[in-house]
Amino acid sequence: MTRSRPVRSRPLSRFRSPAGQLPRALKSPTAQLPVPPPFLTATLVAVLLAASGCGAVADRVQLPTAGPEETLTRWGGDLMAVGRSPAVAEEVQGDIYMAGASLHFLGTTTGDLLAAGGGHRIQGRIDGNLRAAGSEVHVHSHVGGNGTFAGGRIQLHRESTVTGNTYMMGGLLIADGVVDGHLRAIGDEILLDGLVEGSVNADGRTLVVGPNARIGGDLHHRISEGGLRIDPSAEIVGEVQALTPRAAPIPTWGAFRWGARGGWVGAFLLTGLIFALVFPGTSHSSARGLDRRPLASGGLGILWLILFPVAIAVAAITVVGVPLAVILAFVFATSLYLARLIPALWLGRRILGNKAGSGRWATAGAFLLGGVFVAGAELIPLVGPAVFVAATLFGLGAFVLGARTTPRGAAEAAEEGPVRGRAARPAPGARRAAEPAP
Repeated sequence: MTRSRPVRSRPLSRFRSPAGQLPRALKSPTAQLPVPPPFLTATLVAVLLAASGCGAVADRVQLPTAGPEETLTRWGGDLMAVGRSPAVAEEVQGDIYMAGASLHFLGTTTGDLLAAGGGHRIQGRIDGNLRAAGSEVHVHSHVGGNGTFAGGRIQLHRESTVTGNTYMMGGLLIADGVVDGHLRAIGDEILLDGLVEGSVNADGRTLVVGPNARIGGDLHHRISEGGLRIDPSAEIVGEVQALTPRAAPIPTWGAFRWGARGGWVGAFLLTGLIFALVFPGTSHSSARGLDRRPLASGGLGILWLILFPVAIAVAAITVVGVPLAVILAFVFATSLYLARLIPALWLGRRILGNKAGSGRWATAGAFLLGGVFVAGAELIPLVGPAVFVAATLFGLGAFVLGARTTPRGAAEAAEEGPVRGRAARPAPGARRAAEPAP
């Protein structure tokens, strides 16, 4: 293939900034850089590691050392090399699969090469496709098909050639070789100083186009503001176009906050539904106490909020009272969480009025109706905190008033219809019948 311009080898100093300093990525080539999480990267790493069964990762590329830990398996025309530092330096009439902490390929293959592990040094000839994932991937070879790479540091060296398209995903991406097809790079820092016959699509924080770079097509990029640097000696045949930045793939704090609020509301409604079904009498008695004596409920709630922590502190002073303090702390935390259930039930039965029935499911339905209003009000800015505090205080006091109701009164409250302003008095005959005989 005839190229209009050969790629010349120039010293790395041409990448120096005006201040004479190398870019951060070149000063620390083995630094741990953030790796973007595209679906293709995750799929490639997971499939290759699962197929190889290798979990070791190396920090640097090392030359292989032969040893009993390496295993070579052949079937058909394919070859699998697995171990700590597997190396392949032979001709294979098929595909090659390599996995290990440090990989070294020096041979030739008429098929594809799939490599996964720590450090990669690929120096042979590959007539098919090359797919490699690891902490560092260094390519010095000729690839007859496409090249797909994922990892912390990916580098196509000067002598490397990829006949098809090239896909690079990782932290530091360096393309100094020849790509006869198109180049797609997604990373943190991208350095391009080689020959790309097709177009380049770059997505990352910084993109440096060096003096030896030649792009036969267009340069499309999504680079952070101020992160694009193109050397005047670089040659770009097509146009340079900045693409619209993508939305952040990581959920924002606002989305997380609203998701947490949705979970809190769902837990509140579910807890109240269970409580109303299991304790309908207690629920009715507490709601009746709130309806009949709202001021007393609020006052008792304030006293509960002040005196209960004091009682916990007093119990925790002595060693003997520590278990009691733990139990009281649990009761106090539970009461704070359940307190808002009573105002929600009271509001639901108020809304339903005469249509509110009796029984467990009617109580649960009334709570869900009122709970939706209470939870919705708590989500309103500025108003929500006040609603939360008020519902907690009145609910605590209503629990205290409801606890004074006898089991017979609680059962009557459960069978009674909607909460009304005044409790229905039992008939005199029924009262005398209920009194024990002297």
